[in-house]
Amino acid sequence: MSVRNLALAVLSATLIPPQPTIADDGSSQIADAAERLASSGKPVYISAEQLSALLNDADPGNDPVLISVCAPDDRAKAHVKDSITIPGDAFVKPANLAKLPLGRRIVVADYNGQAAVGTNYTLSILGYNARWLQYGTMGWSRDDKLIAPFKGLPADQKDYPVVVAR
Repeated sequence: MSVRNLALAVLSATLIPPQPTIADDGSSQIADAAERLASSGKPVYISAEQLSALLNDADPGNDPVLISVCAPDDRAKAHVKDSITIPGDAFVKPANLAKLPLGRRIVVADYNGQAAVGTNYTLSILGYNARWLQYGTMGWSRDDKLIAPFKGLPADQKDYPVVVAR
């Protein structure tokens, strides 16, 4: 299946109506959407401090959906409480995308933020209100077991609680 056809299938499966931007010459809707996103100036990440404020205010209606795309070994080290695990290689499956609400903010996290960036951009291109957690779980917690051997990174690391697999 071509990338274009896959994108259209995903868009259709998630009830996002395809944009009427597919030209007769076959130019890519995905490329157009990526260009719009890149030039929009829209924030692409959320800091640990911003996420904590949303999760701990008195309004549960503004809580984002938390998605963990961590590798199993990294998720076992620690993850943000109440995050839904959708492995990075499976999140674009229509059944997984259908679980994600279109009208609610989505925060994508992983161990250090790298894998979440790609997931975030893909979700954003598909029309979701997505952000990646800056520095991932390593920016969320100062737990030495979590961040070793990367002690001291990132500089603005917070000390919010994590769930640790036992």
